[in-house]
Amino acid sequence: MSKNSSQKHIFKELRKIFSGLSDEEFELFKAAMNHKDETFLFSGRIQFTLGSLITQVYEEANKENYKLLSERLVRLAEYVENGDYYAYSLLSGFSISNAGFLEDKEKLVTVYIPPIVLDHYRSE
Repeated sequence: MSKNSSQKHIFKELRKIFSGLSDEEFELFKAAMNHKDETFLFSGRIQFTLGSLITQVYEEANKENYKLLSERLVRLAEYVENGDYYAYSLLSGFSISNAGFLEDKEKLVTVYIPPIVLDHYRSE
């Protein structure tokens, strides 16, 4: 299976698990996952600038979209899909560097990926 079709398969499986998320929230998750590097499978961590994610998710980089992006990241970290015998989160956490001298677009975002997501990538 090619890398691209493998990722599409993983997203399809995760979308089934996290069916309660809005399409916009799941698209944000997919955009964040596009920034994974070779350390991802071992660290469970992905880093990128806030500005690079904004350009992937929104047509325009403005204060309102930066605020909306931050709120959606909180939603991804707080959202839990509950079943009879499980509870899963799509992100186990995230941080946005709060250096006062950085513009929003330059702030570093770190997302932490939980085992349920990592296991899907490791099994491909």
